[in-house]
Amino acid sequence: MRRLAVQTELRLAIAKAFREAGIEIPYQQHDIHLRDLDGVKQAFARAMEARRREQELEAGGT
Repeated sequence: MRRLAVQTELRLAIAKAFREAGIEIPYQQHDIHLRDLDGVKQAFARAMEARRREQELEAGGT
């Protein structure tokens, strides 16, 4: 358990030192082009409805 705490402290100290020195590490950028936005909206709406129903079942609703 102590090992994890030391690793976390070390990573936080490195991040702080980089931030204070103005050092940034670039991350790879991904561009996503949606060809069928209506399809994406419909899929999202279905997923949200399924999530709502699942939450109702967990809460004891109908």
